[in-house]
This record gives sequence, structure tokens and C-alpha cells, in this order.
Amino acid sequence: MLHKNGKKYNLFENSAGFYMGKPSRLCYGIEKGASVHWNPRVLEKRKKQKGIDMTQQQMLKALASEIEYSTGCTDPGSVCLAAAAAAHALGGRAEEIRILVSPNVYKNGVSVGIPGTGRVGLELAAALGVLLDRPERGLAILSEVTDEMVRRAEETVAAGRVTVEYGQTPDPLYVRAEVRAGGEEARAVIMYDYSNVVEITRNHQVLLRKSGTGGGAPACPFLGCTVEELYHLILSMDPGDFGFLLEGAVRNKQAALRDLEDPGRRLGRTIRACTAVQGSVPLAVSGAVRAYTAATGMAAAVAYLLGGGYEQSVHAMQTVVGTIGGMFCDGAKSSCAYKLSTAAALAVQAAYLAMEGCHVPAGEGIIGTSIEETFANIGRLNDPGMLETDRVMVSIIAQRRARPEVREKGGAASCWY
Repeated sequence: MLHKNGKKYNLFENSAGFYMGKPSRLCYGIEKGASVHWNPRVLEKRKKQKGIDMTQQQMLKALASEIEYSTGCTDPGSVCLAAAAAAHALGGRAEEIRILVSPNVYKNGVSVGIPGTGRVGLELAAALGVLLDRPERGLAILSEVTDEMVRRAEETVAAGRVTVEYGQTPDPLYVRAEVRAGGEEARAVIMYDYSNVVEITRNHQVLLRKSGTGGGAPACPFLGCTVEELYHLILSMDPGDFGFLLEGAVRNKQAALRDLEDPGRRLGRTIRACTAVQGSVPLAVSGAVRAYTAATGMAAAVAYLLGGGYEQSVHAMQTVVGTIGGMFCDGAKSSCAYKLSTAAALAVQAAYLAMEGCHVPAGEGIIGTSIEETFANIGRLNDPGMLETDRVMVSIIAQRRARPEVREKGGAASCWY
């Protein structure tokens, strides 16, 4: 039990360290022997300031709610987790596995690699979930994959015992796993977030059903705050409060460095070599679904590190959006590394240009007269603007995977439209 600011928090421990609150969420990233630094004086000062509706604690909570230890891409990880949760309800058994996912999860999961397997495919991810039978691991479940499990999972898929379908679902982020064995069946549903198991049933008897799941995903905690307010709120805080972000960055960097030593992965080594030739320009990779979204925040951060203020950070963000705002996501896979490296390099360039007064001016294209207006324009481009584009992309991917030569490599998904 951890006591902080007069409140008590339960602690759960796994291989990634201590977790505060529910086990599936890395809330403050507290490692063994480490401490969390708070600044009560600054916190009280900010509470008294007018015009800012968010406190430091709310800021940290909002950031922490977006962080979770995951092994590999979250989409196959979510399918693996749902299958594990359903199979666990049947005592770890499954003779047949049936998966229904939303089009977005299907698009992002069909071609991305599964850690420790050298393979791709949601079918294999589902079969591995049954064998792993560790739903309490959350999105880190794939960290325990063994060669023997991969062999058995491949046999399960080859025997036609795993079906993956996509179709209309209650939420854009949706995974439903159904498993059957010995005349019994169980179901697990994940919705709104990749590890958010909202329902588990066994033989139609409810074992778990989260209350309040009918109202949709939680509202964004930053609504009602301007970007400038959030900017100054962050600068008022003790840098030590953000230690959990650095811990995640260190973990990701260690994973990237391991891949740089893999002779079969040439992209990272080639980019690093090119960067070394060009000079000491920083290069970073951020794990965001859309590369330009990550690059926008990165550009603002680099401008700050270069000595700029809020104005320079906004100019850097506007330049990123105005340059690659049309980049679309056609699924998680190897090309994401190319998109992310392009976006990261642009973010650094935009920050340097902003420091010299060079930026995409307001009022051009989708760039608004304020950064908030620009973000709103991006939102409109995404929904409703990209909805039909997304449907066409999913259709293209599904049709390609339906071809025999592709189906043999991982199986084709059917559509429930």
C-alpha cells in the first residue's frame, strides 16, 4: 500500500516494476527502489491561478492513463489478450477460436509482426493467447512466448480451428473472442482501449461485466483547456513528476538498440549511418498510431529544448501538420517505421526552422489561425473526412489477403458488413 497526498493506492508488481491502481495500467511507473517527487508548493500555486481547469495531479493521471507496458503492437496484443481471457474462463482449453474485430483493429493487426515468433497474423495471435493463458499480464502477455508455443499455435491455425472476422462493432476499438471446448463456450470482449476487458461470459453466464460501459469511451481529460494553458501548466511542474515517461522512453530505446544489432533489420542501422554522415542532428522514433501526431508534439518539445518559447513551439507544430498532415494509416507493419522516421526527422527540422522564424503561416490550407483550430481541422479530416478512405483501405487489405498465395501465409479474414 502506497500513501501519497493523503490517499492510499494499491500496488501490483510484475516484471516491469510496480504498478499503482489496477494491474493493467502503468500509472506512475514506479520501479523498485525509486521514488516519486511531488511539488506541493507549486501545485497549490497552480490551483489558485485562474483560467486553468486542470491540476497537476489531473495532468499526471491523464498522461499515465495513456501508458501501458506492451510487448509488440497493441492490436495483435489485444486479440491475444481477449483469446487468453476467454480461454482462461474455460480453464485454459479451446478446441475452436473465433475472433471478431473492428475494421481498425483488423487493418492494424493483419500484417504486423508478433514478437518472438517471426510471424504475422491475428489468427496466430489468438492461438497464442489460448496457450499463454495469462490474461493478468495485459498487453505484456506476448513477452512469454516460446518456440514450442509458436509451433503449437501454428498447428492450431493450420488445422482451421481459428477464425478471424471483421465487421460492424459498437466501438472503433473492439475485439471479441469466443472459444469452445468440450461442449462449453466462453466469450471475452475488449472495447474502448486495447486492454480494457469489459465482459467475460462462460456458457452465457456473466463472469465479468464492467458497469457504465454503454456510454462510450471516457471523455478526453484535456477538453476545456487551451494548448497554451497546458504548456504553462507543464512548465510549472517539477520535472521529476514526469519520471514515468522517461522510464518508458528508456525501455523503448533499449528495444530499438537491440534491433539495431539484428542483421536482418537494416532500416534502423541505415538511418543511423546516414544521420552520422549528415551531422549530429537528433533522431527519435515515437510509438504513435499516426506518425504526424507524434511528430507534432515532438516538434514542440525540440523547440523548447532549443530555447524557444510557446510561440516557437506552436510554429513548429503548425509546420509539421501543414507538411505531412495528409499521411494516412494503412495498418501497422514495416512501413510504419519509414513513416515514423520521416515524421521524426521533420519534427526536428521544423523546430530548427521555427527558431529562425520560418514556419507554415496561419490560414494556409488546414492550418488555422490558432493551434486549437488546426487540431480541430485535423479532427474533421479524420472524422468524417477519412471514414470512406478507411473503409476502402480495409477492403483492399481484405481482398489481398483473400488471395490463395496470401491466405497460405496467415489466413484470410471474412467481413461481417
